[in-house]
Amino acid sequence: MKIFFLIKYFLFQSISNIKYYKFNILFGILTISIVMFILGFFLITNSYLNTIIKSQENILRKIYVYVKPNSKTEDIENIKKDIVSILNTKEIVFINSEKSRKHFSEILKNNTELLSGINIPEYLIITFDENTNKEKIKNLILQLKQNNRIE
Repeated sequence: MKIFFLIKYFLFQSISNIKYYKFNILFGILTISIVMFILGFFLITNSYLNTIIKSQENILRKIYVYVKPNSKTEDIENIKKDIVSILNTKEIVFINSEKSRKHFSEILKNNTELLSGINIPEYLIITFDENTNKEKIKNLILQLKQNNRIE
């Protein structure tokens, strides 16, 4: 019975206080609403920036290595073997000049005449594991440049 009385007393006091202190209660609700809005804004912004950073990390896991012009397939295969022996890679894809030209013509759609007369290079796309150290990637690039097999 006492609990029922306490609940009744609490509700009665709450309603009577709302009547007398309308401005204070409205100001309190408004303040809490603004704080919740700002907090929500920062949480959404943080989540969005986090997805952007993660997508950029995936892009940074790839490097493009341009092969010297008129390289033979044997040279390209040797470069691939050297890359794998130096550093563990997830994938190595060779893009010849025809595929590269098609890719650029898709990008330039209406301005494909810009590609005429341009020698589009062949290249390798090297994708690294997420655990690959950046220093090891730099060392790989330096070793390939020293061998004069890439540009």
